[in-house]
Amino acid sequence: QRRAELDNLLSQISRQFIDQQGGETSIQLALELITRHIGAERSAIFEYDNDRTKCQLVYEWCAENIQPLTPEARESSVNEYPFLHQQFLSGQALHTADINTIPDGPERQIFISQSIQSVLAVPTIYQEKVTGFIGSDAVHFQKNWSQTDINSLKLVGELITIGRARHKAEAALQEAKLAAEVANHTKSQFLANMSHELRTPLNIILGFTQLLLRDRFLSAQQQEHLDTITRSGEHLLQLINDVLEMSKIEAGRASLNETTFDLYHQLNTLDDMWQPKATAKGLQLTVERQTNVPQYVSTDESKLRQVLMNLLSNAIKFTPAGGESLRVRIEPSQTDSQEQARCLFHNHEETELTDNNSSPRLCFEVEDTGVGIAADELKILFNAFAQTEAGRNSQQGTGLGLAISREFV
Repeated sequence: QRRAELDNLLSQISRQFIDQQGGETSIQLALELITRHIGAERSAIFEYDNDRTKCQLVYEWCAENIQPLTPEARESSVNEYPFLHQQFLSGQALHTADINTIPDGPERQIFISQSIQSVLAVPTIYQEKVTGFIGSDAVHFQKNWSQTDINSLKLVGELITIGRARHKAEAALQEAKLAAEVANHTKSQFLANMSHELRTPLNIILGFTQLLLRDRFLSAQQQEHLDTITRSGEHLLQLINDVLEMSKIEAGRASLNETTFDLYHQLNTLDDMWQPKATAKGLQLTVERQTNVPQYVSTDESKLRQVLMNLLSNAIKFTPAGGESLRVRIEPSQTDSQEQARCLFHNHEETELTDNNSSPRLCFEVEDTGVGIAADELKILFNAFAQTEAGRNSQQGTGLGLAISREFV
């Protein structure tokens, strides 16, 4: 019957810790239950500091007509009560029915000053380290502590220690989460302000290039150079907007802003933008599209451009010789959802656009003659800020591009 009572007590304490997440209510109830179970009148939990030189009372439960421990008993240094603390720090329990049997010294005097007649205390251990002790005592009578009483107090002490550690960890996690949210909000404000500060001079640059383009006496080469400045400036302006969009992706608030736009113009702009970079490396860049590809499409223009920019950038960056190509074609709709979302990577990267009406899909392919991607690294391609061995060796890029591509697809 005694064993059944202990099992029920431990079960009740465990449920309370689960329901209340190890808060003060759970610990106070656990102290009350174990105190009554072993026939004591008061129980308390003490904790050591990090270097275990001081000890402080953190929880206490007293039966009716029992006074709490006095201030001098609530906090002390280990050196004040060497006999007492050496017992606990060595992992041993202290138990006596008559405190007069304790060696004469400061320990006996502090017990007498608290009107304690019998005392039982066991160390609390977490992750193989003594963190403190839990003690029970009797004031109005002497109590002979059985081995069952000692074991019961140990078990409850373990439950309380684990629950308290969990509560501290969750509180620290909540605090860290709050700090991260504050930092993220601050970062968003910074990005918004910086985006505004960058847009202003960039718009001035674009404005002056437009004014210069009106000059009828420009040579063909000057006209071409100004066109390049305009395209690059417009792209930079879009990148500034994309920075804000990235912060939304990070916060889980990414949205698909669908518009109808000129796909031919976007492909031509990409071709004009990347041809000089490819030529500078001695590479041949080709941009091809099937004749049946529509000129105007409806999707998120910014994200499509961002995906293609990322893929073309990687293709040129990791191709020492040969060339790369961007191809756009139409494929018939397929009902297999996995087939619709497939992406193939072996020096060949493919992104597909489709809608919910099973209409024909646009397939964008970027292929290059570069270093390629090892088979065992394919699984990390879509992780944000992850890089393959080739990417790390190049010491370029952040590894963010394909993660954004996945968000878009």
